[in-house]
Amino acid sequence: MRPSRFPSPYIYMYILTAFFFGCTEAEDRTVAPAPEVHIIGNGYDGFMPDSRTDSEKTEFKAGDRILFFCEGGISTEGYLTLTFDGDQWQSEEPLAWNRNEEIRFAAVYPALETDEQGNIGKEQLYESEGNRLKDILFCQGKSTNSNIIRLEFRHRFTQFNLIPEQDLEKRITDIRCATEGIETFSPKTGGIIYSGIPRAGGAKESNEGVYSLILPPSGNGGTQIELSVSTSDGTVYHKKLDRTVLSGGKAYTSRVRMQDSGTGIYTAEDFIAFTHLINGEPYGDRTLEEFGEMADGQMTYYLKNDIEFTPEESGQIVGIGKYNKDGYNFTDVFDGLGHTLSNITLDRKLDGYSNYGIFGYISATGIVRNLNIRDISYEQDGNIGYIGLLAGTNEGKIHNCSVRESNMKIIDPADYGSKSSIDYSGMVCFNKGTIANCHIGDVTISTKDKYSSASGITKYNYGDILNCYIHNVAFSGANSGAYLCFENRGNLQNCYIYGSEGRYNAVCVNTEDGSFTGYCYFPDTFGNSAIKYGNGGGNADIRQYNIQTRLIENTDQLLHEKLNAWIDETGGTAWPDMEFYTWQTDINLPAILILP
Repeated sequence: MRPSRFPSPYIYMYILTAFFFGCTEAEDRTVAPAPEVHIIGNGYDGFMPDSRTDSEKTEFKAGDRILFFCEGGISTEGYLTLTFDGDQWQSEEPLAWNRNEEIRFAAVYPALETDEQGNIGKEQLYESEGNRLKDILFCQGKSTNSNIIRLEFRHRFTQFNLIPEQDLEKRITDIRCATEGIETFSPKTGGIIYSGIPRAGGAKESNEGVYSLILPPSGNGGTQIELSVSTSDGTVYHKKLDRTVLSGGKAYTSRVRMQDSGTGIYTAEDFIAFTHLINGEPYGDRTLEEFGEMADGQMTYYLKNDIEFTPEESGQIVGIGKYNKDGYNFTDVFDGLGHTLSNITLDRKLDGYSNYGIFGYISATGIVRNLNIRDISYEQDGNIGYIGLLAGTNEGKIHNCSVRESNMKIIDPADYGSKSSIDYSGMVCFNKGTIANCHIGDVTISTKDKYSSASGITKYNYGDILNCYIHNVAFSGANSGAYLCFENRGNLQNCYIYGSEGRYNAVCVNTEDGSFTGYCYFPDTFGNSAIKYGNGGGNADIRQYNIQTRLIENTDQLLHEKLNAWIDETGGTAWPDMEFYTWQTDINLPAILILP
C-alpha cells in the first residue's frame, strides 16, 4: 500500500502547538509598526477666470511651508508646519496611523501664525504695506487607512482685476478698493468671520496696465465695492460699483470709467439737462453737444458715471423721446458704458395712450446700450398705456441693458368693463425693434385691474427678443400674464426664466401668425404651460430645466450650455450682425451673461 502524500493530523497539531506556545512573552506583545504617512500634492489651480476658459496650474517650490491639521486615525493635536522638499510635504516628526479610523485633514498656505483659538487674525491676513489682503490657499478632505494623503489646494479668496479706460490709465497714480474686511480665518474649516467694517487695500499694477488685488469672497447679500482712484493732477475720484456676489477661487474683471474731461453725462444735473434738451426744451445755457459726439452721421451720448438721484432731482427728469410730439422721439445712441441710473420715480401722470419710461419712444434709428437702471418706480391710478420702466415703445435696438430692484403699481385703475386700457411691462411695453442680451430681475409689478395682463420683458413683441433672461419678478392682480412676453408676433428666442411661478405662464400668453417662439427654458417648479394660447406661428425646443441640477429636461446639457449652443448653431447665422453675449453658470442664478 502506498503511503499517503498528506501529513498526519498529528503533525498539524504539533505545528500549531509550536506556534502558540513556542513564542516568548515579549514576542507576544510585539505589534507591527504603523506605516509612515506620506503627504503629497505639489500644485494648485489658479484663479478661475470669469469666463469659460480653464485656469492655470501653479506648482509649489522647495522650502514652501503650510499649516496642516489632522484628526481621527491620525491626530496632530493642533497645527503642524510642513515643508515642501520638492516632492513631498515633510514634518519634523514622521506621521503614522495610531488607530483604524477615517481622518479629516485641512491645510493652509502660507503658514501664518494663529491666535489662541487656532484662527488666523487680521494682523496676519493683511499686508502691512498697502493694506492688501494676502492670497490664501486652502484644502480639506478625508482619507481612509492609507499611507498617502494628497493635498489639492484652491484659492480661498477672490481675485479682482481693474482695467482703466485708456485715457484714465495714463493719469492713475493709485487705485484703492474698499470692501468689508475679514476679522479672522479658520485654517481648520476655511471659515471666515467678517469684521463688518470697510477696509481699503491698494491694487498692484501689472505690465499690461491691469490693476489687481485680493478681495474677501461674498458673505450674505453680496459685496459692495468702493473705488478711490488718484490721478497725477491730484484729483481723487470715488466710484461705487454695483453690489455683486464674489466667489472664492474666481477672478473677476471690471472696467474703470471715471469722470474725466470730454463729453458725457457725469452728474444728476447733467442727466436732468439732457432729458430736457433731447426733447427740444431749453435748459439754462446747457447744450446737447456737452453730452455726446457725432460719429458716422449719428450722435452718441455717453453716461460717464453711476448716478443716484435724490427725490428732488428725480422730479426734474422728463422721459427721453416723445412719440409723435413735434418729432422728438429718440433717434440717437445712448451708451451707458455699463453705468447705472438709480432711485428714479417716474411721476408723469398719463391719461390715455402715451409712451413713458426712462425712454418714452425709441425710434427705428435709436439705440440704447450698456445701461443699467435700478430702484425705478412707477405708480398711478386711472387710464395708462405703453408704460415700461426702461422704455414705453422701442422700434430701434436695446442691447445689454438691465432693470433691477424696481416696481410698478397701478393702484386704482379706471373701470372700463371687460376691456382694459392699461398696458405696461417691466422693461419695454411695445417692442417693434430688437431687445438683446438684456435682463430684468427683482422687480414687482402689481395692479388692481383684473382685465389687464402682466408681462416682464415686453407686453407686445412685433420685433426680436433674443438672448435675454428674467429672474425673481413678482406679478399680482391681473387675470393673466407671462414672464417673457404677453403677446408674441415676432421672434422670441434663447431666453430663460427663473423664480417662483405665481399663476402666470412662463413664456407667452398668446403667439400669433407669423411669429416664432423657441429655445426658451423655464423651471420644473412651474405648473402652468409655457404658452397659454398658441394662435399661430412656429415654436421649437421650449423646455423645463431642473431647478436643482440646472439640467434641461431629457438632456444631459446644463442650462447655460444649452443657451450657448443656440448662439453657435442658430443665432450667429440668423443674425450675423448681432453680437450675442455668451453664458456661464452662477452661484445664485442658473445662468448669467458674460459681459465684455
